[in-house]
Amino acid sequence: MDPPRTGFGGARCTELVPDKVRSALQNTLKDYSWITLISTFELREQLAAEATAAVQGEIDELRKRSEEAEEKLVRTQKEMEEYKKLTEISNKAMEENNALLKRILAINNASLI
Repeated sequence: MDPPRTGFGGARCTELVPDKVRSALQNTLKDYSWITLISTFELREQLAAEATAAVQGEIDELRKRSEEAEEKLVRTQKEMEEYKKLTEISNKAMEENNALLKRILAINNASLI
């Protein structure tokens, strides 16, 4: 280990600093440490708040998209039900037309014989 650095006349540097100055410097360093700690804490809180706000924004956007998708699904289901009803009506009408055509053909064939 290196010997302590000395200043004038072989005295340690810390021995040349008056006690009041040394105490003031130590208090300043302690205050600076507290300020740094508080600033770091405040910065972390701010970053956490910003992250929370960003995540909440994404959640709100996803919720909005989900609601829109659900509404679209409901509309599509209603359209599908309407299409099924129209298809059933169309099929029923086609069956009735086929039955009518069979009767006409049967009558026509009977009259030809």
